[in-house]
Amino acid sequence: MNGRDLTLGIAAGLAVAGVVAKRRRGSPALTSLTAPQGLSPAQPWKGVVGAARGGPALEGWKQALGRLPFDLSIQVVGSLKASETWLASVRRPGPGKVRMCIYARDTMDRSATSIQSDRKTTPSDAFALFSPFTVAHRLFDVSYTALTQDPNHALALSQALGEVVMEGSGEADVDVLQGWAHDDCEDAGADLDPEEDEDAWDEAMDGCAEAIFTRWGEIQKTYRDAEDLFRSDPLYLDDNVDLPDDVAALLERQEERSHLISRVLVSLFCPTAAGRLLRLTDYSQAMADCYATHVVSGRNPLVRLTVRDLERFSVDAQVKRWLATASAKKATEGQIAKYRRELERVAVPVLRFLCEPDANDDDRSGLLREAVRLAEALHAQRAGLIEAANGVFAIQRVVVL
Repeated sequence: MNGRDLTLGIAAGLAVAGVVAKRRRGSPALTSLTAPQGLSPAQPWKGVVGAARGGPALEGWKQALGRLPFDLSIQVVGSLKASETWLASVRRPGPGKVRMCIYARDTMDRSATSIQSDRKTTPSDAFALFSPFTVAHRLFDVSYTALTQDPNHALALSQALGEVVMEGSGEADVDVLQGWAHDDCEDAGADLDPEEDEDAWDEAMDGCAEAIFTRWGEIQKTYRDAEDLFRSDPLYLDDNVDLPDDVAALLERQEERSHLISRVLVSLFCPTAAGRLLRLTDYSQAMADCYATHVVSGRNPLVRLTVRDLERFSVDAQVKRWLATASAKKATEGQIAKYRRELERVAVPVLRFLCEPDANDDDRSGLLREAVRLAEALHAQRAGLIEAANGVFAIQRVVVL
């Protein structure tokens, strides 16, 4: 392969793998948002269905999602069957485009009643309102999770990454990936005549396809290296540990003690809107909020705390850490006061419990050390995971929420 052909192949492959030309700042990446006529969605989806009707709401969504490195089209459907039909028939778009389907429960759907109830009784695990931020958060979630049956292997990379995250290994169907590479690399030798210069044309095609497979290998490694962030077992609290009354009173309906401990510790390191309510349940959700924050503002929401900071926790110091982040640039007095109240109500008693040995002198400071270690890993891997997730979407180009 000569230098010119190699350049053709690699350039085409990299374009397919996610190196998209930079948009003019502020230009919308949301190219379409549609919903069926007459859909009366349950509360979590009212925002996205309302935006689908057009007007200022739609323009707000376009602006909020304008930093996505691809053009996004969203189709809202009102039933699981419609979602499955969409996935079975959707065609993978060309480079630089992603197609998304959102299944919005109708208010008459039986599951909608449970969803509405959970938002009040178990808010930490309930459906968040579907804002642009939520869509971006869920977008990261489905980079490594396939939520529905996939007869045409449209979600092949997400399914494979689910195995990588949970089992340490996973591989997309080679035939599927080769088919995608073939489709994307047809233009790699566009200025070559395959009949007159067959070898050069083949080499350009091969170089393009190789770049796609190389990128896929890098994506898998990034998710595999972040395995600890997707598993929060280290923050597990022994079942035989009794909670003091003031901490037990903070448990949500049917919430396990370890769940409460984890969401407090994780949320302190990631004071996004959910983090300031102490509702980020694990580090994978903190990472999804990092991705969403990057999408809507280009900023990093994470703060750094040491074990000593947790042992001698100060509400004032934590509020200052949040206000020092770029994500808090437009914080209001009301938001500051609300964060302070949640810290005093939930974080203070939980950390006091973790830092004071019980009657048996059991030392629970190991949880604090593990929380800090994982938070530092999140700091180190945040940017790489954002890039890797965008690589998934650049190759796969179909997602379902």
